[in-house]
Order: sequence, then structure tokens, then C-alpha cells
Amino acid sequence: MKNDVTANTAQRYLEKGLGHYNRGEFVGAVEAYHKAIELRSGQFAKAYFNLGRVLSDMGDLDGAITSYRTSLEQQSNNPDSYYHLGLALARKGIQNDAIAAYRTAIEQRDGVNAWAYHNLGLALVRTGDLDGAIASHRKAIEQRQGDFPKAYHNLGLALAQKGDLQ
Repeated sequence: MKNDVTANTAQRYLEKGLGHYNRGEFVGAVEAYHKAIELRSGQFAKAYFNLGRVLSDMGDLDGAITSYRTSLEQQSNNPDSYYHLGLALARKGIQNDAIAAYRTAIEQRDGVNAWAYHNLGLALVRTGDLDGAIASHRKAIEQRQGDFPKAYHNLGLALAQKGDLQ
């Protein structure tokens, strides 16, 4: 019975954190997520994922990366955590790890993850892999049935950087 009460209380703190986050109350969100994690003795992948999101939005990329990695240690089949880990790593300039995270996010969604393909393309440009970037942007556009202006823009930039202006 006590474990059920604790789990329910932890879930309520998670939901409270989501409410704070959605209202832009980041400090309240962080506090609620920490409490949820504490109540579950550190075993709450979803709370770690959401903590990573708010820390990333606050500019604490190291904290976000740690939170995403902890989430993934607890629940390895989690394409959203891999995708957001990739975003944080890319913002820190750790492109090769970001590329690996995006590729795992794509793989875990059976190859269907337009935003992961788009951000993979951006990271590949930063590492000089223009052919890979072009292919990734094209895949992102294809998966959104052509409705992906950002990917078209970045595809154009990659093609121009490669010298393919036709």
C-alpha cells in the first residue's frame, strides 16, 4: 500500500512539474521533477526526461545531458530521450555524440522521425559530411510529405556549401 501511495505521489509531482513547465515556471518544474525522482528512489525515467527538457530550456546543457542519459539508463528504448539528448549535445558542440543520438532516435522509431533526420542533417553539416546532411534533409522532407520549410532551407544551404547550385 505504501509503495502505491508513493508511486501516486511521485506521479502527481511529475504532473505538477509538467504544469509548471507548460506555464514557463521552470524553477517550479525543476523542484517538482526532483521531488518525483526522490519519491521513486531515483528510478523515474520519465521525470528525468522532463527534467532534461526544462534544464535545456534554462540553458543548463550539462544538467540536461546528464538527465537524458539517466533517463536512457533506466529506459533505453526511448526515442524522445535520444532525440532531446542529441539536441543538447549539438548545442554544446558535441556533434559526433549528437549524430549517434539522432541515429538511435531514428532507429527506435523504425526510421520514421522527420525532426531527428532534420537535426541529424544539421549535425552532419557541422562535421563536414555534406552528402550525409543532404540525404538526411531529403529524408526529413520526404517524411513530412514535402511540408518542411526548415528542412528545405537547410537542404539548400548544404547543397550550396557543396557547390551544387542546380
